[in-house]
Amino acid sequence: MTALNIIAISTIITIGVVVVVLLIALVVLLIAVKNLTVEIREHLDPLVTKANMLLITANEMAEKVQDRTDTIADQAAHTTTVVGSGVEHTSRLVQRLIASPVIRGSATMAGIRHGLLLWKSLRLARKRQHASEYSV
Repeated sequence: MTALNIIAISTIITIGVVVVVLLIALVVLLIAVKNLTVEIREHLDPLVTKANMLLITANEMAEKVQDRTDTIADQAAHTTTVVGSGVEHTSRLVQRLIASPVIRGSATMAGIRHGLLLWKSLRLARKRQHASEYSV
């Protein structure tokens, strides 16, 4: 065997040893990553379960709020209708029982007042006419 052959064989053996060591290191690293992944999954599974439970609870609460909101909206619409018709009825009643008589009374009083002023004016005019007839 020549020196060149010995160097080539020792180089191939050295490269083989380095590759084997690297493969062993890679296997050890992969096992560590697998263990860490399992550990992370063990910690994440309860969190995911809790998050799902919170989501379900939030959806249930949203449905309850929606139902209550719908109920309140229906009650508000009903109350508005009832109050509106009550106000309309009261307004017509006030118009018929109070406003119309007050307007008629005011008009009558204005007519009486105008009639009295006219009567006084005519009476005063007659007195002046009588006075002017006697003074001539």
